[in-house]
Amino acid sequence: MTDQELHDYAADQLYYELWMLYEAAARLVHDHAVHSDWVVKNALIESFTVHARSLAIFLYPEQAKKRPDDVTSDQYVKDIGQWRKARGAIPPILRTMIQRTGKEIAHLTTKRHPPGAPQKAWDPGPIVQEFFEPLKLFADHVPTGRLGVSVSQFIASLPPRTAR
Repeated sequence: MTDQELHDYAADQLYYELWMLYEAAARLVHDHAVHSDWVVKNALIESFTVHARSLAIFLYPEQAKKRPDDVTSDQYVKDIGQWRKARGAIPPILRTMIQRTGKEIAHLTTKRHPPGAPQKAWDPGPIVQEFFEPLKLFADHVPTGRLGVSVSQFIASLPPRTAR
């Protein structure tokens, strides 16, 4: 992709993934009325997990089978080796989220947790926080102009990751 194509893609598609991830998480965490409507709650969980999975695989493309039309962080950065070294391995919480989304959201399998099981709950806060550092590192490794203003500002506005 050209720099302009990367810019346009980020301004539209990457921004949408970031926005939906954070908006779905915010509603799950802060809008207590959501929890009284199981359809709305489940739809928000599904939205949150699908967008989290998309962003995790964007940042850590080695976590999924590569397809020719996939767009990943590797296409944006100046130097893939330096980017991956700075980024490091995928955090365990994101690896687990990818696996859980595949088993519990995106596929019908016998690996789904039964109703009421504590493992069935999703806590978006820690998952969202795991994106802060790699997104900021990503933005640092992208040449000026490839991300566009909306994505650059969104990432710059992220708070520092809180201590665990």
